[in-house]
Amino acid sequence: MPAPAEVLASSEAIAKEAFALAVVWHAAVAFFVFGLALGARPSRRAAAVLAALPLASVSAVAFAFGNPFNGVVCGGLAVALTIVGARLDDGRVRGGPGWAVIAGILMMAFAWSYPEFVRSRSAWAHLVGAPFGLLPCPTLSFLVGAALLGGGFGSRPWSLVAAAAGLLYGLTGIFWLQVRIDLVLVAGSLLLAVAAIVALPSRAPHHAMPTALLP
Repeated sequence: MPAPAEVLASSEAIAKEAFALAVVWHAAVAFFVFGLALGARPSRRAAAVLAALPLASVSAVAFAFGNPFNGVVCGGLAVALTIVGARLDDGRVRGGPGWAVIAGILMMAFAWSYPEFVRSRSAWAHLVGAPFGLLPCPTLSFLVGAALLGGGFGSRPWSLVAAAAGLLYGLTGIFWLQVRIDLVLVAGSLLLAVAAIVALPSRAPHHAMPTALLP
């Protein structure tokens, strides 16, 4: 296992050399959020599957930069969340309770401007090039936030897998890499786990929901 200093140096290299890919991910999220603001409401299935895509990006970047551990783990998470998401129904995503919606928005904003590893002093670089889609912690922060905002996509398994991954990487960041800001990821993951256990069914239906029953 590499030393923490090596992992931190690799993370900085990824944030610097794959900056353009981070900009692409920010643009994609901005486009999606703009669609939501105009009234678009994806199905639970589509939202859950799309939310797993940034983890697939993290996996590919990790392999490209010689980090097979993150490549395998994040790739496995992307596959697992995609499989769970593909089994959900076609009902529209519904927002979670008020506190979860607020927490979700804050988590997504945190991921969007994740302050670690971007060494540029430009505020622009942090707003459009933070390593979301490149590194695990900001990407998992976004997934956790999206799940909180979207009522866990109606799936306890999806939410618990995302929360467990967030806890694993968040605690690793805090205690092994000394990246204290990952406390935000730990807190958000705990909130998602609580929301999933309290409010979501243990098994989400995977049959199609008739359009006539949608609000």
